[in-house]
Amino acid sequence: MRFNVGDRVKLIDEAGEGLVVALLGDRCEVLFDHGFSHQHLADELILASPLPLDLGGVLPSQKGDKPSQPAKSSKPSAPDVLEVDLHLEALVDFPRRIQPAEALEMQKSAARKALSRCRSQHISRLVLIHGLGEGVLKSVLVDWLRKEEGVEFYDASYARYGRGATEVRILRFA
Repeated sequence: MRFNVGDRVKLIDEAGEGLVVALLGDRCEVLFDHGFSHQHLADELILASPLPLDLGGVLPSQKGDKPSQPAKSSKPSAPDVLEVDLHLEALVDFPRRIQPAEALEMQKSAARKALSRCRSQHISRLVLIHGLGEGVLKSVLVDWLRKEEGVEFYDASYARYGRGATEVRILRFA
């Protein structure tokens, strides 16, 4: 992955989070929150999530970049889209320690929980961010979604997600 100066990153296989302060070929110099800087290979780092993760990477999507408007009713409104990052790095702290079969089960479970949440909270769209890779996760998700009643699915917006996401439209709620 390529990072930019100013990106907030964390280490893949150990605790530590900080800010990229310099790019040095295939290395990034990171100023860690504890005040020390250190150089790391880019493949030892991932982008740190700007928001707390929920359901292992499930984040409500914001409508554009507009400031939020006060609700017109006293009842809190649900987001109309739920985005779920199924990359293993978004689901666990130390992804390199997880075996592939276990990783796939964790990713499927996060997708199922997200769909259940959408149904129970009347969220009409779900975006499953699976990435490209070898296509195994996408294939598993498509097989699962074909068996689900009350949903339709298709490739998510190419402009926003590239080819690495599937959008699910919920037609029936719980």
